[in-house]
Amino acid sequence: MTTYESIVAARLSDRSATARMLRCQAEQWSDETLEAVLTEIDNFRGELDVIALSLAAVAHHAEQLEDDAQHELTIALTAVNVQHDLLQERAANFRVVADRRRAADEGPAAA
Repeated sequence: MTTYESIVAARLSDRSATARMLRCQAEQWSDETLEAVLTEIDNFRGELDVIALSLAAVAHHAEQLEDDAQHELTIALTAVNVQHDLLQERAANFRVVADRRRAADEGPAAA
């Protein structure tokens, strides 16, 4: 396992602790801050999607690249995909907080 793969594995194995920490952090934010963070995450995920598609297109036409270049391209694509997944998880944790707040706000109004 490469150093990069070890780092990724360590980051992914600590998901539940990270989720608790993110939710606790998000509870301290104002509604406006929470929505702004979610918007920024969504925007950045969109940018990562474009990068991933570009890297995938290059990889598709990379048969003539040397093995080292193909390996570096694969690492870059993996890094983009991992970051996308981590952002998606963070957004999901922040949305839990936002949804909980909305439900609390709607609860008294619905009664």
